[in-house]
Amino acid sequence: MERGELWWAQIDGKRPVVLLSGGAGPEFRAVQIVAPATPAEKQGFVLMSGEQAVDADERCRIVESAGPDARAIGIEVFFGAQEGLAEDGVVRAALPIDGKIFCTWMLSLGGEYLIERIGVLSPTKQRELDVAMELSGAESVEVTSVRESWVHVGRLWTNGEPFLAIDATRRSEWRGYSNDDFERVIGMAQQDTTISVGTGSAALVGGDGVVVHRVGGRWLFRALAPDPC
Repeated sequence: MERGELWWAQIDGKRPVVLLSGGAGPEFRAVQIVAPATPAEKQGFVLMSGEQAVDADERCRIVESAGPDARAIGIEVFFGAQEGLAEDGVVRAALPIDGKIFCTWMLSLGGEYLIERIGVLSPTKQRELDVAMELSGAESVEVTSVRESWVHVGRLWTNGEPFLAIDATRRSEWRGYSNDDFERVIGMAQQDTTISVGTGSAALVGGDGVVVHRVGGRWLFRALAPDPC
């Protein structure tokens, strides 16, 4: 299995993915291919193609002309018959805007979840995908093996101060400065990302990261992406 290959993967059903890493495994970083955005879904958003994203001048023109009312600026890298797909699809990624970082369909898969090879990207299309992943910040996502369906838990942003992200069902169990809860947070090591809250857990979010997904109770983080211009 090689980087840039397209595979059918078993992810809550049979879905196409592009491998972001290759080798002998046992796990592979990948991103899911989804349907192109419909006109209704594009309302309020600015989308550029992968070809436009690769052209730095064109990319900056689109970003600078988006205006303050744009809900987000995204990139859609298109895939179709040339890549072996019967129906057109895209890898969609959004650029960070005003400190907000948006979720992607990036994940890590064990080889047993890759069930059928579809094709492979051309060097040109691989370059488009690489640029989209870099600009969205997706390449710095900490991923974990998929052993169950993904649960999207929303998006968060911060002004630089760290904070705890707690599920609404656990909020009443967080005691703040009482019961030594705050001292437990202060004592967390650099590699620690979660802390128990009642029968659940909370994620510690810093100024350089944001919670994007949770798999089996584990929170996933993404660091800030580079400036698109």
